[in-house]
Amino acid sequence: MTKTTYLAPQQPQEPKKKRGVLKWILIVVGTIVALSVDFVIIDAVIGGEEDTTTPAGSSNAPSDKPSPNASEAPTAKIGDKPSPNASEVPTAKIGDKVTDESYQFTVSKISCGVGRVGSQYFGEKAQGQFCMVSLKVKNLGKEPINYSSKNQALVDTKDRTYSPDDGAWIGEINPGNTLKTVVPFDIPKKAKPDYLLLTAGVWGFSEGVRVKL
Repeated sequence: MTKTTYLAPQQPQEPKKKRGVLKWILIVVGTIVALSVDFVIIDAVIGGEEDTTTPAGSSNAPSDKPSPNASEAPTAKIGDKPSPNASEVPTAKIGDKVTDESYQFTVSKISCGVGRVGSQYFGEKAQGQFCMVSLKVKNLGKEPINYSSKNQALVDTKDRTYSPDDGAWIGEINPGNTLKTVVPFDIPKKAKPDYLLLTAGVWGFSEGVRVKL
C-alpha cells in the first residue's frame, strides 16, 4: 500500500514590485515631515527677531516736531555774556542804588561830548566822543570782591553795545568798602546813550542791572 504525502500550502509571496513602491512612499513621506520640521524651526527663529521697520502711516513714525526738552538745553560757551532780557533785568535811574549779587552800583552822573581823556602826554583822543560815567561800587558781602570795568557796558538808542575804553583792569574791594571810578565809553558823535548794563564779578555770568541814562 502506497503512503500519500501532502505538502502544506505555501503563503503567497508579495510581489517585489509592490514592496519597492511602498519603500519609496515611506521615503517621500519621511522627507516631507523632515522639511516641515525645518520650516517650523526657521520660521520660529526669524519670527523671534525684533522687527525694527516702521510701516508707513504708523503712529511710531518719526515726527518733525522738536523734542519737548529741546528748548531747555541752552548752548553757551565759557566766557559768554548772557543776553539781557528786558523783562527780567531790573532797571533803575541815575542816583539809584542797584544791587547785583553782593555788588551795589550807584551811577552819579554821565558826561558825553568829551574829545580827550588824560593828560597831554598820557592821554587818549576819542574816535568819536567819550561818555564819562561816574560810578561807585560797594561791597555788600562778607568776602572781598573783584571789580572789572570791562564787565560793564553802555547801550545806545539803536541797541548798539559799547565796552569801556580804559583798558582791562581789576580792582579788589573789601567788605563794606566803596570803590569810586570814572568809566569812559568811546561812542560815535551822533550816538545817544540809552542805558548802562552793570554786572557783578569779572567774567559777566550774571544778568546784571540796568541804569537808564
